[in-house]
Amino acid sequence: MTDTIQSVVLLGSTGSIGKQTLEVLPCIHKHVEAISGNENVSLLENQIRAHSPRFCAVGNEKAARDLQLRVADTN
Repeated sequence: MTDTIQSVVLLGSTGSIGKQTLEVLPCIHKHVEAISGNENVSLLENQIRAHSPRFCAVGNEKAARDLQLRVADTN
């Protein structure tokens, strides 16, 4: 069987399992297409800078605005 998964969408990337998953994905050569987290914009910023996902979702508008300002230089 051929491994055909090329990218991953990770819901809950700021949680315990999400953080562990992000550590493993580069080892198995998988691209992070999208991540989501509730309000931990500091950790989400670090994850965006490390994994360059195309999309990121957060739990509320305030967190979205804050994160957008923090990662404006990554577009």
